[in-house]
Amino acid sequence: MWRTGCRIGRGVASAPVSAILRSDVRLTKPTTRSEYRRRLRSEEREALEPAEFTRTCHALAGSACRPDRPLRLEQLMSSSLGHDQRQRVALLLGIAFGSILLWQTRFGSLLLYPFTILATWFHEMGHGIAAMLAGRGFDRLLIFADGSGVALSLRPADGYGLVDALVAAGGPLGPAIAGALLIVSSRSPGATRNALVVLGVALILSTPIWVRSLTGWLVLPALGAAILFLALRGSRPWQAFVIQLIGVQACISVWKQFDYLFSAGGRVGGELQRSDTAAIADVLLLPYWFWGATISAAILALLWWSFTLALRR
Repeated sequence: MWRTGCRIGRGVASAPVSAILRSDVRLTKPTTRSEYRRRLRSEEREALEPAEFTRTCHALAGSACRPDRPLRLEQLMSSSLGHDQRQRVALLLGIAFGSILLWQTRFGSLLLYPFTILATWFHEMGHGIAAMLAGRGFDRLLIFADGSGVALSLRPADGYGLVDALVAAGGPLGPAIAGALLIVSSRSPGATRNALVVLGVALILSTPIWVRSLTGWLVLPALGAAILFLALRGSRPWQAFVIQLIGVQACISVWKQFDYLFSAGGRVGGELQRSDTAAIADVLLLPYWFWGATISAAILALLWWSFTLALRR
């Protein structure tokens, strides 16, 4: 340690080693070697080109970064990760739109057959769970080879019409709520894995409890086993992608038969059945197309909310 009031020049042989490291440092009070090194590092940071740093900063991290603050690795990673996530959302929405279009054709339904059966399972389970929540019994679930299905619940003779409307709305809205929760679970690897396990177990257990059709018995347990295998052995990126894909498929399952949602009825298992929106209209008076549009808007809002929350960091 020493005291000096003069500027130390470069190339002075008699000067201490620490003094010749920097020629423009003026010491005005006793300074330890560690304090001196900290001053040198501080001046070296100030000597960085601020314009170049600002351009890099704004390109990668936006306004959250300042020229006088080092760019953190986390900011670089989050910027790249956000770009990848936006690409994934675009891919998932593209798959969803393509699925809706393909479902309107017989060939498309066969091409997407596992997703067709899964969409039917989501829809009919929505009816069944809504019936149980309303205090009614969930009798059985039928899934036919053409991908259509029906859920049968026990309705008391003196049942309220409003409960009928709620059970009818459970078919299109229940899967959308479940799908939104699946998408939100992709925020963390642990939640993603747990959601896959719950979904796989639900597919397997619901089969002996409620499903009473050969198609359901053949397809649903196989889907559940595949999802459980992914949850236990799959990589984290694949788990996150699949849980988001299944969540989107659950939300759009209501549009598997687009004309069914916006019509008074449709063909289920070869027989004409009254549509869910028509059943709601019978109780709440407004026309079925109004309820079809309202349910569609609610599903789109759930999709937007779930992806907004899932991608928030």
